Amino acid sequence: NGVFNVQMSKFENVQIKIYDVLGECIYQHIGTSSNLKIDLSAANSGIYFLQLKTSEGMATKKIVINK
Repeated sequence: NGVFNVQMSKFENVQIKIYDVLGECIYQHIGTSSNLKIDLSAANSGIYFLQLKTSEGMATKKIVINK
C-alpha cells in the first residue's frame, strides 16, 4: 500500500532516497534515526529503489507498490 518501516540496528546518521524506475528521486530523508516510517501511499503502483547511506556504507533495496 506504500507505507513501510525502515529499521536500522543502531541509532545513526542516515541518508535515505527513493527513486522510481526512471531514476527520479521521489523521496528523501537525511537525519539521525534507527526506525523510520515512510509513506509513499500517494505514489503510483510500480517498482521503486530505496538507497540507504550511513557512515558504514550504502545499500539499495527494491520496493514494489501494488495498489
